[in-house]
Amino acid sequence: EGFGARLRNEATFKLTDGTAVDARLGAFIVTAWASYRFWARPFRLFGKPSCFKLDALAGVRWYHVSVNVTLPVGPPIDTTKDWVDPIVGLGAMLDFGPRWVLHAKGDVGGFGAGSDFAWWFTTALEYRFSRLFSMSAGWAAMSADYTSGTGDDAFEWFVTMTGPMLILGFRF
Repeated sequence: EGFGARLRNEATFKLTDGTAVDARLGAFIVTAWASYRFWARPFRLFGKPSCFKLDALAGVRWYHVSVNVTLPVGPPIDTTKDWVDPIVGLGAMLDFGPRWVLHAKGDVGGFGAGSDFAWWFTTALEYRFSRLFSMSAGWAAMSADYTSGTGDDAFEWFVTMTGPMLILGFRF
């Protein structure tokens, strides 16, 4: 299983003397994990068959972050950083019959191997159009605390993001 997101933002800031500074941030984040279902309990919900499942997750998350700052004088500041975090987590699914599923997944990672610490949490409601295709809508939140280098080569990325997500799914 896997997940990817591309994020971009641009802004212009005014310094106290009115000088404009342009800044661009881009991030591409890809998560790949393997899961092991260690618990599944069927039950009846409103008279219909349902099932609650728990999965253990383990994998990696790759970050590609780019920053570009254009100052009124001097060369632009342009840097790109890549790092990989090991992750472990837990996933839960509640089937509401053959078409509706409520998902929740959370993980933690980094542990100093890439980020000092990182976490990710998602929850979504999925509708299965068929055995192959589905759509999910939900909410995601993530945070990463990454530092590298010193002095002029220092790079720090302390970011927490949250927002809605829409997923088109394909199962094979």
